[in-house]
Amino acid sequence: MKPHDPAGRAGGTTRFRFGHGFRPVVMGILGLIAGIFLLQLSEGPATLFGAFKFAVLVAALFYGLRALGSVEVGDDGIVVRRILQRVVVPIESVRDVETWWEQRMSRGGVSTSLKGLVITRDGGSAVYLPLGDDSDRLLAIKEEILSRVRAAKIRKTPALAALARGTRPVPAWVDELRSLLRRTATFRDQALAPEDAGDVLADPTATTEQRIGAAVALRALGDDSTKEGIRIAASGTAEPRLRIALEKIAEDDDAAAEIEAALADEAQKRARS
Repeated sequence: MKPHDPAGRAGGTTRFRFGHGFRPVVMGILGLIAGIFLLQLSEGPATLFGAFKFAVLVAALFYGLRALGSVEVGDDGIVVRRILQRVVVPIESVRDVETWWEQRMSRGGVSTSLKGLVITRDGGSAVYLPLGDDSDRLLAIKEEILSRVRAAKIRKTPALAALARGTRPVPAWVDELRSLLRRTATFRDQALAPEDAGDVLADPTATTEQRIGAAVALRALGDDSTKEGIRIAASGTAEPRLRIALEKIAEDDDAAAEIEAALADEAQKRARS
């Protein structure tokens, strides 16, 4: 199993184990046994020191038990499971996911170590995920969570239907899309905002039609940042036809042939499934 691979999948969820596995627990148990042995050997004034050491090792074992656990990422929320705790974070409450760095004092000064990820959310305190210090694995888990957040936001966007082609020919659909975001600035009842279109474009779970529709609508704004956003989305797309269509949209107003090919490819795959 590669470092960034999930521990397992169940239905529409992805589960990741915490980064340290059983090591903290094993070390805590060994330390606890050693502490008991030292406590029995202690006599007189040393008894107090032995009791103190025993308490410290019990605390270390407790910490080790808390380090056991996993995080399960689903379409509707994130479940963090530990031995003594279960935290549920609704997906719509997630504001951001960032790397978690911990600073400690040492003889050489302050040392910084990568511990995992931290989820900031609305309506609650930050949730810390001790997933280890493998930066590639953390990046994959972070993207998994954020992609679910984007997908949830898209599902709640009532104007997503504005991107749908329906039965219209591609040229008529493209013409309509080119004015979609410009109408947003004019008519307050038009719900689709550039941010919504950007989320659809970046979401790998969105359909080819939705992502192309979002790209065409954004491209019509004409600024360099939206063109670059379309190029970035294209570079991260595994489907060859969709990637070619997005690249063409970013570079040229006339991408009808590439759009037709991508939509036909999606229809064929849907028919085979």
